[in-house]
Amino acid sequence: MVHNFLSLFLFFCLILFFPHCSLQKKTSSMEKNKEQAELFLSHGTQKLQEAEYTQALSLLLKAYSLNPKHSKIVNNLAMAYYFKEELLLAEEKLKEAIALDPKNMSAKLNLASLYLQKNQMNKAENIYQDSLKDLSYPLHYQTYYNLGLISLRRSDLDKAEQFFAKSVKEKQDYCPSHLELGKIFFEKEEWEKSYDSFKHSTKGICYNNPDGHFYQAKVLEKMSQNQKALLKYREITDRFPNTSFGKQSEEHLYKLGQTQ
Repeated sequence: MVHNFLSLFLFFCLILFFPHCSLQKKTSSMEKNKEQAELFLSHGTQKLQEAEYTQALSLLLKAYSLNPKHSKIVNNLAMAYYFKEELLLAEEKLKEAIALDPKNMSAKLNLASLYLQKNQMNKAENIYQDSLKDLSYPLHYQTYYNLGLISLRRSDLDKAEQFFAKSVKEKQDYCPSHLELGKIFFEKEEWEKSYDSFKHSTKGICYNNPDGHFYQAKVLEKMSQNQKALLKYREITDRFPNTSFGKQSEEHLYKLGQTQ
């Protein structure tokens, strides 16, 4: 069994906001508060991206205190709570962001991903499916990916395959979906398809992800291409020696070496 649900990961959406460099002079205190809130939102979002979650939370709380009706601020504040492992507060703020702006797609999908993490799959699925009605949303490859995860948890490989295929159709270089497709084809013993998907999962920015490389070697073993598998396992032990995949590759190298 190749799939390991602990290794699957969800995607959350940050709304990136960077204020204009030249702001017109404002006179009212309310307008000044909004300008300050936008600056705190920008800096807080940057800290979220840098995984400086404590600083991000502090900055976003300041933004929220200045402009609590700003749906984008509330969404990113929810994400700061999420990364600080305050899931109840994160859920509360996401619902607040949606109430402020029912068209805030990022907040909706973040709430769906939070439900999925809590294994509330029906709630998550309803939001994901509803979001697909917005044909202009640019990140539906992530939506399809998360719907694929739901299907995997329900052990519905055929449906999962359909969602991951839609994901890579939306974004051809989306390596997480290629990786999951490779695992599905592996379980179905469709070796050529599996190998091709794992190859795609290690292209571009995903070249340094060891899992796709490791599974390529496993497929090569299944296809009795042991020399190619040996070379791939050696590559993994050289490039990723301190990972679980590096250690597993050492074991495979030893076993294959005994059969040569």
